[in-house]
Amino acid sequence: MPIVTETGHKVFWLQIALCHKRTSVQGVVPKNHGESNKEVCKIIIEHTKYLADNNGLKRGYSWEDYDYVFEATFFNNHAAGRVLAAYGIAIQQINIDSDVHKAIGKWAKKNVKSSNNLNKGKWKYTNHHLNYARAIALYGSIWKDTKSLNKAKKVVLSIMKSITKEGALPLEAVRGVRGLYYQGRTLHGLFTTTDILYDAGIDLY
Repeated sequence: MPIVTETGHKVFWLQIALCHKRTSVQGVVPKNHGESNKEVCKIIIEHTKYLADNNGLKRGYSWEDYDYVFEATFFNNHAAGRVLAAYGIAIQQINIDSDVHKAIGKWAKKNVKSSNNLNKGKWKYTNHHLNYARAIALYGSIWKDTKSLNKAKKVVLSIMKSITKEGALPLEAVRGVRGLYYQGRTLHGLFTTTDILYDAGIDLY
């Protein structure tokens, strides 16, 4: 049975590396590397299908429970970004049944939509919103949804415009001793989302 725990989603980082045909830790490509890639990609697709079949990663709180939903959307979007990134690579390596791909896409759309936090909170936009933007960008890129891509583009451009001439992100830099951490976290999300959009034909560089 596929791994579906939060820890399981972290395993996707390793699975992505293998599926993306990179070298081993020692820098040596094993003879059966291509075969192992395909096996890992099968696991990724199986994992994603399991989440889709069981409506995984969907927001479980009402918007009135703000303290809960703020964290729930953060973790859901964070996990969705990893799952969809891995899935997007896997389907480039091996064939997938079109009906299965369509069903996963239907789940992904509902999942991402349920964790839309862009209109929640006092500030626009922070690293929390970027998690959603990355997830919606991945969905739009994989399933060719222009509306989703444009929504992610709007968030990225808004954050880019907020950067000061000193290179600071005001909403993150003011967070006390954690300011530098959140600055880096947001810049990372900004660049990864911009890269996803670039691959989808939207060049913000």
